[in-house]
Amino acid sequence: MAVRLKKIIELVFNIIFPPQCVNCKKKIETGNSINSAICKDCFSKMEIANCFYCPLCSRRLYEPKKSCHQETKFILAAATFYENNIIQNLIQALKYNNLKSAAKPLAEILKTYTEKINLLSLISAENFIVIPIPLYPKKQRRRGFNQITLIYKNLEQIISEKLPKIQENILLRVKNISSQTECANYDEREKNIKDSFIVKNPEIIKNKNVLLIDDVFTSGATLNEAVNVLKNSGAKKIIGLVIART
Repeated sequence: MAVRLKKIIELVFNIIFPPQCVNCKKKIETGNSINSAICKDCFSKMEIANCFYCPLCSRRLYEPKKSCHQETKFILAAATFYENNIIQNLIQALKYNNLKSAAKPLAEILKTYTEKINLLSLISAENFIVIPIPLYPKKQRRRGFNQITLIYKNLEQIISEKLPKIQENILLRVKNISSQTECANYDEREKNIKDSFIVKNPEIIKNKNVLLIDDVFTSGATLNEAVNVLKNSGAKKIIGLVIART
């Protein structure tokens, strides 16, 4: 009863105060939105990739196997490109304006991308553990949620196949750092993020494959640090899945 009442209240509120697209700022007509965060016109303008990438040189890979830099410890799967202002506005609205409805169109992007690269045929609950890049606990309490987990849970709702459950209590962030965006280059980012993560109960991931999820891949310092910690705890193959890469 309470859930139904809440939905009715939200419907009435949206009729009186129609939501605006986070990108073009136009009012979104009822029934013409992707979960009241972005209009269909803006959503249609986002280019979605169809391949994996080398995380070191960005070479396109059409299967998740190393083909150029063998020293890399993971394969990058990036759904789209952060240079697109629409993507930037969606991610920033979710992370900094607490617009949780932005998680659904981001999940829709991941759905389309995973279908293009046949990712779901590679992962299952039996052979992969899904782990989000964690927030520092104080930061997560302040925000109220980890945006990566929220996006993935939206993906679970809109995808037809059963996905492995996301595991939030394996990789932990133990160091409160300044934002990576404030660092001038890769060396500064690497130093800033160093020793930020630990693995709780490493026996859970020993000899397991990992789908490591983040929102944006810029220099790769954050994913590299997390991958090193997971590898040192016994993880096997790691695929880094992100919404967008720069």
